[in-house]
Formats: sequence, structure tokens, C-alpha cells
Amino acid sequence: MKLPRFVMPVTFLCACVAPLAQAQDKLGSPQQEHFRMSAGIFAADSTTAVRLDADNGDVGTPVNAELDLGLRDHSDAGDVEVETRIRERHRVRFTYFKLDREATRQLDRQISFGNDVYEIDDVVSSRIDMRNFGLTYSYEALHLDRAEAGLSFGINLVEITAAAEVQARAIREEESRAGPTPTFGVHALLRITRRLHMDVRAEYMQLGIDDFEGSVTSLFGSIVFRFNRNIGVGLGYKLLETQVDSQGEGETGNFTIENSGGVAFLRVTF
Repeated sequence: MKLPRFVMPVTFLCACVAPLAQAQDKLGSPQQEHFRMSAGIFAADSTTAVRLDADNGDVGTPVNAELDLGLRDHSDAGDVEVETRIRERHRVRFTYFKLDREATRQLDRQISFGNDVYEIDDVVSSRIDMRNFGLTYSYEALHLDRAEAGLSFGINLVEITAAAEVQARAIREEESRAGPTPTFGVHALLRITRRLHMDVRAEYMQLGIDDFEGSVTSLFGSIVFRFNRNIGVGLGYKLLETQVDSQGEGETGNFTIENSGGVAFLRVTF
């Protein structure tokens, strides 16, 4: 039986931190934590749709980056999150995620991308890079002995860069889209046992400014096992979908990138 990709990293993390678990007897509650830092691996399955129009307004070809250009549809990417309590019911969370992919493939259909036309049998070198930095404020509206729930407001700065090149014909197109998108969301924490608790949250927003429209959908759920009050490991699921649509003169087109899959992380708390 084939094990999931993130099982080995989790096993390694457990082996590293298990000796630390014997150093402290007091466990405390995750609801009392003032600082959390999580770092781990996001086993992301990616689906990418791109369309880049020409400067004269001619509509480009909708492209599936994984099928048409050969970009990998699975990546084990780093994932970092820092959260701090600023008052009793108030928290601020910082998140960062990046995913860079590149590939070379011979085309089996004609593609119009920006001002260039890529012909059948052209050998295309392509690249799509994504950065997502999030800053989120959350308020714990419900605070019980074993559970808490609240609302959040965040700002996501999303940057997406796409490039395609045919060296044999000396043609190249590269385009970047970047912009801040606010999100509103909900979150909850449930203590299952003294050492085991569950974190869930959902965030979404769609925003249109002038000729730019973007949306961000973020879902996250995890089970965290705490060795002691300072060290824990978690397994969960994460989805991050970003849509960017630009209708500005000379730069029309759109990107849709969805990354989803399992996440494994080490968490340090104080």
C-alpha cells in the first residue's frame, strides 16, 4: 500500500520532538496560547487555467497549464504560519505560501498567448510562479471551556507570474498580476482530549476595483497532537483558490489557480 506523501515528514517530526515531550509535565490548554508558529509541508494538487489576451484586444486561448504546458500537477511546498494574541480575545495571523513551477513541452495544439501565437509542435518552456501573503485579524466571539469560535478579517496579497518561450523562434511572453484582496471568515477550535484538538477555518472574498477583479477562497482544517505545552504536530487539509481577472486596456486576461491537499506541520507555542 502506498503511503501519502506527507506521512514520512510527520514521522520524522515526531521522532525529533518526542524527546522534548518528556521535558515538561504541564500541558495547559491551546486556548491559553499567546504565540503559535507552524511550519510544514503542503502536498498541493494544482489546477491552473490561464488566458492572456493580445495588446490589440484579440482574445487569447484558454490554457490548462498542467495538460497543455506540462506543469506538474502535484508539489510538496513549504507552508508557514505565525499567530499571536494581542488581547484576550484578539489574535493576528500571518501566513505565507509560494509555489514555483516550470516545464518544457511540445505543443499538440495552437495557442495564442499574449501577442504571440505558439504553433503545433513548438517546444515551449513555460513557468508559473505564485506568491500569497496573508495578514488576518480574528476575534473570538465564543469562548467556552473546551471550544472557541470567532470571526476574522484579512488581507491577502496575491502575485502570479506566467511566462512562455519558444527559443527556436525567439518568441517570449511574460505577464504578472498582483493585488490585495480582503477576506472575511470564520474559525473554530475544539478540544477533543487533553493532548488532541481540532482547528478549522474558512475565508472568502471577491473584490472588484476599476478593471481588476479578484477572489480568494481559503479552507483549512487540522488535528493537532501536543507533546507538551510548547511542541505539537498536526495533520490536516488545505485549499487555496485564487482568481484574478484583468480588463485593463492592453492587459486583459485571467488566471485561476487552485491548490489543495494534505498538510503536515510542526507547531511551536508559548
